[in-house]
Amino acid sequence: MMHRRIRCTRSPRNALIILCLLGLTACGPPTPEEQLSAARKSIEASDPRTAEIYLKNLLLDEPNNAEARQLYGEFQLSIGDAAGAEQSLQRAVELGIPASAVHVPLLRAQIHQGKFADALALIDSGMDLTNPDQISVNISAGMAHQGLGSLVEAEASYRAALEIDPDSAAAQAELAGFLLDTGRGAEAVRLVEAALDDAPDFARALFLRGVMEHAAGRYDAAEASFVAALNSDSGDRRTRLAALARLIETLLALGKLSGADSSADLLLSLNPSNPVALYLKARVEFEKKDLDGAARRLQGLLATFPDYGPAYTLLGSISRAEGETNTAIMYLQAAIRKTPSDNSARLMLAEMHIAEGDLDAARDLFDGSAQSGAMGSLFLASAGWLSLDLSLI
Repeated sequence: MMHRRIRCTRSPRNALIILCLLGLTACGPPTPEEQLSAARKSIEASDPRTAEIYLKNLLLDEPNNAEARQLYGEFQLSIGDAAGAEQSLQRAVELGIPASAVHVPLLRAQIHQGKFADALALIDSGMDLTNPDQISVNISAGMAHQGLGSLVEAEASYRAALEIDPDSAAAQAELAGFLLDTGRGAEAVRLVEAALDDAPDFARALFLRGVMEHAAGRYDAAEASFVAALNSDSGDRRTRLAALARLIETLLALGKLSGADSSADLLLSLNPSNPVALYLKARVEFEKKDLDGAARRLQGLLATFPDYGPAYTLLGSISRAEGETNTAIMYLQAAIRKTPSDNSARLMLAEMHIAEGDLDAARDLFDGSAQSGAMGSLFLASAGWLSLDLSLI
């Protein structure tokens, strides 16, 4: 039985299908082709709830319908269920869908789960692909290598994608993101500008432009870029969630606490247990002077994600604001151990050492920053896009 929230305003034909499914008119049951067609139209109309209802009902009736299984897997990926997407797409291949037809979404599903080695093994299996798909595969290879820490191989993969089509906005943007992550901002800027020259509404490039604007202190411009990325029809879930997270940081920098609060609530509603979403909500609570609420949220976060460095930095800020110097130092030292590139934790801890007259300890912190390979504000502003990809999706 279909859920009554299904809307029947798409077209006369779709309305008839829905009425049939609800038993409100005298007609035979919809065919699998009609259900698939209605699901595709719901997806195109950005109506995921209705699409899910069509697909689940079809698969209840015909669990071995290969096309439905493929479409359901792609749908699961679009809503962030990467594990479910992987299972559905693999099942679709078992049911007769050509492996090449699901190669790209299956790679994305594996990468979104952090299955980098599996993704590279799938790529190495070889596949006869069109150029656009090969660009996507090379980008996926870059993400997988980057996730494994193989930066030379990652860069080679991103550049291989760009070589296939030097005007590909996707290839330009993903290489730019990698370059930002590895501290090469000048080339990243050129790539983002080139991508936006060819595709002004390309969400990934808009997002990266916002990252660079934020790093340069141009918060009004960054806000506009992140909002544009969120509103772009080209944005996938990864980019939209990352843009929303960075928008929250930008709104905080602008002192727009109400907007930051509502945006943080939205991010949490999309993934209530996500560490980035929990941290950003705690950041908002801290700025609103709700220190107890922020501390409770961060302690809960660390109970599940004990290696999430930014949470220790914020707890250090909270303890410092409450006058608990020793506790603040403990948290900030933990933050630096977890994330050696966290210059904000180093600076705060150095200020506390200086206030106590311990100049040597403060100097050691700055020496440690140089030795650890910290890359400065631009790196900190852009770092973590891949972790956002994995944890927010």
